[in-house]
Amino acid sequence: MRIHGLVVLFIVLQSKLVAGQPEWMSLLPDFPVATTETVSGVAAAHMVGSDAGVYVIGGTNYTGLLGSPANEKEFYPNVFRFTGNEWELSGRLRQPLAHGVAVAWEDGFVYIGGEGRKGSQTDVDLYRFYPGELPVIESLSSLPEPMDRMAVAVAGPMVYIAGGRANGIASNKLYCMNLDNPDPGWQLVSVFPGEPRIQPVMVAVERFGRTHLYLWGGYAVAADGSTVCVMPDGLLYDTELDSWTSLAPPKDKKGRIISLTGGTMSVWNKTQLIVTGGVDEVLLLHSLLGDNSYGELIFQSNEHSSHKPAFHPKMLVYDIEEKKWKEVLTNRAFARAGAAAAVVNDELLLFQGEEKPGTCTSQSYRMNLKEIKQLKSGVKHK
Repeated sequence: MRIHGLVVLFIVLQSKLVAGQPEWMSLLPDFPVATTETVSGVAAAHMVGSDAGVYVIGGTNYTGLLGSPANEKEFYPNVFRFTGNEWELSGRLRQPLAHGVAVAWEDGFVYIGGEGRKGSQTDVDLYRFYPGELPVIESLSSLPEPMDRMAVAVAGPMVYIAGGRANGIASNKLYCMNLDNPDPGWQLVSVFPGEPRIQPVMVAVERFGRTHLYLWGGYAVAADGSTVCVMPDGLLYDTELDSWTSLAPPKDKKGRIISLTGGTMSVWNKTQLIVTGGVDEVLLLHSLLGDNSYGELIFQSNEHSSHKPAFHPKMLVYDIEEKKWKEVLTNRAFARAGAAAAVVNDELLLFQGEEKPGTCTSQSYRMNLKEIKQLKSGVKHK
């Protein structure tokens, strides 16, 4: 859809957790990030999980109220490892960054691009971690252009990045690099059809001996800011056939379209794509149209909780065999954007993110996916 107006991303009306969490959901330990009267929690961090560990990397927050002159981003360089019981500081990025992407590799991870105080970055760095030592950092081939807010997926040694902002402009390019042989650098694999997409979500799944990339959501803004496009639909890319296929947008049980922009997507059981959060389509469109009444509701939401949240409080699942979406659960814990997530040992770890305008939540959760009966049958609201 194409809309003319000002861009106001991530409108979040009040979203508090429903009292009493289900047995399969529990709070993660407090995250050791400095908290002040105006800053708490982290958004736009990235989480990776593997046998080598679970890491949360970088992130950002705001130092004032949304829309005020003092509302500036604070970027974080910290890398924290989750031991299963607590967070421990494992090292720092070369510089404070957010809105980049990362993939687990060897004894650590590769961090790609991102935004910092000096703008968008081209750096790609491999971080290796050893007990009792600072991380060893190795520079890999730089991105072909400064990039942030892209989606990432990994299949074996192949890491793919799609969309995002490239040189500050919405991109529809798909790049890849072979981490077993990174010297040739990033290769332009394809240009996906339709509009470019900023902040989409993407995962890689092995199907029939081929790598399939599933991409949903995102938005685009014209260079002069006059035109805005929001894409709730998806795309499937077959890496062997070099072909793109359109995918239906996610819908809840009432048939309402769910925008995954700013949400999370993870693979579980090789056939199920677990989705949480994302910006509410209707409220986002009102904001893009410059509806001031919705702007007023944003600030009222700091005091009241009766308004519909602008982030989807739902967990959805896409079954790649049945090619169908299913609403699994509704819980206010999911109503956030810019959160980080990873599936590790049949648990979905959901890390912080924005819950109100310019305000992050400091709460993170772990969810035992095997104990969520609704993943296999029915829909139940908590």
